[in-house]
Amino acid sequence: MKVITIAVVNGRVVNEKELIASIADYDDFTAVAEQLRKGLKSRYFTSREHARIYKKISVETGFRRVRFDYKPYKDKISNLIAEGYTVKAILKKIGEEDEAFKSAVTAAGLTHFISVTFKDEKTRLRATAKKSEDFLYAYRFEIKKMHFQGVSNKEILKYMKSQYEKDFAKVSERDLAAFIEANAVLDTDRKLSLYKKPSLYDPHFSEIMKLYANGMRVYDIWKTLKAKYPELAKLQAPSLYQFIANNALGKAKYMQKD
Repeated sequence: MKVITIAVVNGRVVNEKELIASIADYDDFTAVAEQLRKGLKSRYFTSREHARIYKKISVETGFRRVRFDYKPYKDKISNLIAEGYTVKAILKKIGEEDEAFKSAVTAAGLTHFISVTFKDEKTRLRATAKKSEDFLYAYRFEIKKMHFQGVSNKEILKYMKSQYEKDFAKVSERDLAAFIEANAVLDTDRKLSLYKKPSLYDPHFSEIMKLYANGMRVYDIWKTLKAKYPELAKLQAPSLYQFIANNALGKAKYMQKD
């Protein structure tokens, strides 16, 4: 049985995102709605707050007091996604054939159903991405790895189009460049965040990242640094692994060559 926790601070529900994410079907929606009703009855929050959170959950998930079962449509939705249909196109396609679906299902509800039902990220984004940058996010691991290995944007796009022809058919080099700029640029000279605990490795950040990007093993980088800088002599190899993991943009492994 699913445990539902509603967090209330000063009369306001503060974990609405988690509640929405926990709703995979109508039964989950009913269970959350019941807990909200109990919270209202126990005066944990006002009727106004109850109405606010209930409305938000209904809008985001597409579930309302009238039950709609998506399960009979799961295979059809899956097939349409595989054919390249977006949420809007799926609504139109099935709605033309099924009046019950047309009258009960909203774009928000269908998007939520796809998000919680289809675990493969690429499958979800094929249907729910609103722009190419959203969809490129599903391929961020491959794109970042090639970028950090020094592959040009033109060659990255050429490779991705050859591997995922349908998905990258409408992606331009400009789209890819914008995505990389926002998500995969390695700033080796960036200023360290004031919120991070200072590290003895900080003054050597650029040198460490360049060595790592060139394919040197972390253990070998650690030995090189120890020999070169006396102040690092007492640090153990795991500390450098941690430093790289915390500071290389995204995940340090994207920079490592196969």
